[in-house]
Amino acid sequence: SISSLAPAPAAAAVAAAATAPSALAPPAPNATARGQAELRRQYVNDVAREALTLAETSIDSAMDFVRTKMPREFLHNSTWYLHTFKYVHLRVEQDLDEQRRNHREHTWPDSFPDCTPALREVVTRWLNEEFIKTSRAKCLILIGGTGTGKTSFAKSLPGQNNYFQGRWRLDTWKDSARYLIFDDIPWDKFEQLGFPPKKALLTQNGTTIVTDKYKPCIEINIQQPAIVLLNPEDAGSLIAQARNTEDQEFVGYWQHRAIVYQL
Repeated sequence: SISSLAPAPAAAAVAAAATAPSALAPPAPNATARGQAELRRQYVNDVAREALTLAETSIDSAMDFVRTKMPREFLHNSTWYLHTFKYVHLRVEQDLDEQRRNHREHTWPDSFPDCTPALREVVTRWLNEEFIKTSRAKCLILIGGTGTGKTSFAKSLPGQNNYFQGRWRLDTWKDSARYLIFDDIPWDKFEQLGFPPKKALLTQNGTTIVTDKYKPCIEINIQQPAIVLLNPEDAGSLIAQARNTEDQEFVGYWQHRAIVYQL
């Protein structure tokens, strides 16, 4: 069954397949008709098992594997394979999420051991009023230096999160995630680093068309509240003095759509 498959790193699985020709070799041309049919059945089963295992850790690797091993089958049924692999991957993620919930090192408010009363009030209010929403929630933006506990706090909240650090990674996005974390990403460089527009990403925009490097455009459902963790030097225009009408409009927009707190 799907649930009984053991997770395996994608790269290792591909390497194992490449070094095991007897397991994943096409039917021999000199076999009898019955023998060829049996070999073909075994070959298809072996490819399916390997692809399902790959899908547990990487949907893209599973799709690439089937495309390489059975190109004609992939051409006719790629959509079906994609939906199947997404289901397998989701099941594994749900199991891992359950394990993480049961083994969290820290939970709020213990995840912020040096939390001030003012910060505790802000975060508690955001959790009670915004974190529960599936639309139009204000994002929480915490600005503070390294080692202040921002990341441990963000990861301590209940439910699975989509965590991004450094740059956009579409292949790690999960519509099923409970909330979003954007860690150590300069405020004014989100789009330069490949992220969708902040006005879509941080405001529960709903169905949004996005892309990534070397990937086609797809729809994702942004219904999760967002947490943005910034170092002071990366806050940029978010906390800069407004110099003109455009700056004032920018400041006004995020005043209505975010809760910003400087540690």
